[in-house]
Amino acid sequence: MPNILEDIQDYVNDRGIAIVGDDSFQFSMPAKVSRGVLFRLPLTGVKIDHELRGYFTTQIQVIVRDADYKAGGERCETLTEALTMCHRRLQNFYVDYMRPQHEPIIYPRSESGYIEFSVNYDVRFYS
Repeated sequence: MPNILEDIQDYVNDRGIAIVGDDSFQFSMPAKVSRGVLFRLPLTGVKIDHELRGYFTTQIQVIVRDADYKAGGERCETLTEALTMCHRRLQNFYVDYMRPQHEPIIYPRSESGYIEFSVNYDVRFYS
């Protein structure tokens, strides 16, 4: 099965919100990055819907890092607007729905001075 994170990352890239190879990452973000977006799947993986063949459900965590609180918050809001979707075709998947579970959780990243904003999304899709 293709990686849904790649499709979501490309979708965000095409909108100019976070650029693949520059400030957009999957699974982990380098510690030295001061401004970036990270897309992660849960450790439990993607769940198979046994009732509907070909359907999958998961949660995706999106973390925005920035040194500036206002800029990071605005980028997080822009991402939430872009990633809240229903019945949308991405490259290799059809997203039934993708919606945030909560408002951003905001926390400092150790002594670096960077701030991180985290939002978890519920996703249901099929390929």
